[in-house]
Amino acid sequence: MKTWLADARGAPLEPPPTLGFSTDEVLVEALHAIADIVHAHLSGDPKRGAARADATLEMVSGAWGMEDDFGIFWPPLVLAALAAEDVDLADRLLEPVSSALPTRRPPLVDAQWHRLMGLTAAVRGDDPELVETQLRAGIDALDAFGARGYAAQAREELGHWLVEQRRPAEAEPLIEDARAAYAGMGASGWLARLEGWHAGTLAARAR
Repeated sequence: MKTWLADARGAPLEPPPTLGFSTDEVLVEALHAIADIVHAHLSGDPKRGAARADATLEMVSGAWGMEDDFGIFWPPLVLAALAAEDVDLADRLLEPVSSALPTRRPPLVDAQWHRLMGLTAAVRGDDPELVETQLRAGIDALDAFGARGYAAQAREELGHWLVEQRRPAEAEPLIEDARAAYAGMGASGWLARLEGWHAGTLAARAR
């Protein structure tokens, strides 16, 4: 996805192309809807993206079922809901995977499910042990799948949460791993954002 790659590389985010024609192809409509949601989220307007998430989930499910591609195109919907702080929407978007038997979830989908369950629990303010267990399970599963970029993002997410829990010493190795992964992938945009967060955190702790 161009917007996701541009964000990773620190390139300007170009508005997603409009569909420009009517179609019965669910796949085409789903891809355009996801591109718009990702752009809205990354450009600082998550509520606009979240508003389309319910209908887009139906298209994503119709286009990919629960195959591994679902693990790429479904997470942006949940992340947009969480960025908009709409936990009820996030729960609805998680439900099809949560209600599926574990044996019916492809590896990437299952890995992303753990990650997103942890992030949703964190936004809701659930039991910290539940949050941490899910986030660490997501990291392990993403590592096992070989999803290097997603695993690095999951490490950064857990690191941020640990800092919020006043556990910065435990966060630091995760942040270092994410930093190294971003640098190795050439994800200069993600790296710059991480460095900015880290610098701000250190400054806050020094006050």
